[in-house]
Amino acid sequence: GSSRGSRRDNRIRTDGLQTDTFPTATFKLRDPLELPALTSGKVAEVEAMGDLTLHGVTKLTTVTLQVKASGE
Repeated sequence: GSSRGSRRDNRIRTDGLQTDTFPTATFKLRDPLELPALTSGKVAEVEAMGDLTLHGVTKLTTVTLQVKASGE
C-alpha cells in the first residue's frame, strides 16, 4: 500500500540519496560538447565529461546524454 511506498521514499531521502541533507546534485561540463550531425526527429547520444557533485562530493565522471534537434 501507500504506507510501504512512503516508508521507502522516506528511507531514500534519509539513507539512500539523502535528499533531505543534499537536495540537489549538479553536473558541470568540463568542455563544450561536440555534437554530431543531427537529423531532425532522431535522437543521438553524446558522451559528456564533467564534475558531478552528489552528497556534497565532487567527482570527475562521464555521462551519456541524448540529444535531438528541435527547430532550426
